[in-house]
Amino acid sequence: MEIPFPKCIDTRKCFARNKFKDCTILKETWPRDGACKFCKAEKEVTNGRRYPLRQG
Repeated sequence: MEIPFPKCIDTRKCFARNKFKDCTILKETWPRDGACKFCKAEKEVTNGRRYPLRQG
């Protein structure tokens, strides 16, 4: 049985949300808009610093 992704209610731009508004990295929905601590626009940027992804 496949577990569905939780629906994202956060309105901020996030790399992990797909076109169906599903969160592809978390197992649960955060309780309110703006509460997700993992929401970020770019996967490789954290707190303004770029961490390049490894290739290979």
